[in-house]
Amino acid sequence: MDTVLRLYGEEPEDIPLKGRIGKLSPYFGRSEMSRRCRDALREHGTVKADAIAVQAMKDKGLDPDKDRKLRSDFIRRILVSLHDLRKAGEVEKIGHGRGVVWRLK
Repeated sequence: MDTVLRLYGEEPEDIPLKGRIGKLSPYFGRSEMSRRCRDALREHGTVKADAIAVQAMKDKGLDPDKDRKLRSDFIRRILVSLHDLRKAGEVEKIGHGRGVVWRLK
């Protein structure tokens, strides 16, 4: 499969994975993601995953506009946390697609 992708000029590592993230991030400690999500929701009421990711990157001294791949990784990880919080009954999802916002229940 990787060889076919390379024939078409794609690098398999550049293609985002779907679903759960397997590796721990070197940027986040244990429970930091869910804590960041809850804090952002308490502060703003409703929030998009991208807004949480941008703030997290800025807090860690990273530039969200320059490193798009890392920003995408942060967003995916935050979405996993938000979905876990939704399953636990703590937050609710409003909307679909790119316009999704989250809020505390």
